[in-house]
Amino acid sequence: MNEVEEILQKIIQIRDDGACETRVADYLIRLLQIHDIKTRVIRFSGNCSGFIAEIGNNRGPVLAFVGHEDTTLLDNSTEQATVPANDSKIDRKIYGQEVAGLEVSLAAAVLALIELKEKKVPLKGKFRVYGTIGNENSTVGIRKMIAAGLASDLDALVVSEPSGMKIQTLAKIAPKLEKLGIISKNDAVELLKRNQIVEQHFLESARRGALSYDVISQGKAAQSSSCVEANAINGLLAFIQEQNTYFENLSNQESLILGPTTPVITKISGSKQLRTMPEKAKLNVFVRTIPEISNEQLIKQLEQIIKEINLKFSAKLV
Repeated sequence: MNEVEEILQKIIQIRDDGACETRVADYLIRLLQIHDIKTRVIRFSGNCSGFIAEIGNNRGPVLAFVGHEDTTLLDNSTEQATVPANDSKIDRKIYGQEVAGLEVSLAAAVLALIELKEKKVPLKGKFRVYGTIGNENSTVGIRKMIAAGLASDLDALVVSEPSGMKIQTLAKIAPKLEKLGIISKNDAVELLKRNQIVEQHFLESARRGALSYDVISQGKAAQSSSCVEANAINGLLAFIQEQNTYFENLSNQESLILGPTTPVITKISGSKQLRTMPEKAKLNVFVRTIPEISNEQLIKQLEQIIKEINLKFSAKLV
């Protein structure tokens, strides 16, 4: 097991125990401090913590990496992938939950800090690592750091989440990629001749965006034997249907590289008992966005859908 795997395994173990990111931050900070690397704890809401660590000097640019301390837990424990340390290396490839996300990038960045420090590599500038909170909402953490002036001196920030493109797609859009400055047409042709894998990865200046929102439906708490007209869940069902229709109609505006705008309903909550209707029901949605359709455009249309449902069904959605 190499050192990156060891750090990643520890991160996953801590999160599997149900601990918040603070314990991950504490572990990484202790590891960095052992090697005399300057660190700073950053407090977020919910008593969760991130950190900033850096080496170098003020004689050049500031390069930073960001990774989140959270890991995605699967609901079914029997489907939980094996962590890298547990016999998940096959043909020199690592298989397992979170081995190709921002978690492993954070582990690698921390190790890079340590090795550069221990080997006394001369730097003309600073190398900084941000450990932030959340998974899909990791950008919230870095935005808060930026708002607090903790990233105002950056010359470049690398969000090292892996991204890939199918080889068939690469062949189709090679001329357009050349115009974007990603890869020349000749290089793409040569790559397609030599590349036998199904997916190709590039260093990209940007990828998908994200939009998350909640829809709350107000109703009337009652037993199931009562009239169901004021059932808060009915309003959410109407919204889900209209939302699905809206996003289906957006499919003709998809990005050639990134694909369509992709919504996912991640959570629905209502009554705590089977025999009662909830006073309030809540829907959580996470959307992977594309540059062709702005978040503002999506929000405006979703708010219009809510207004129409409230009028049509006498619902109380917000």
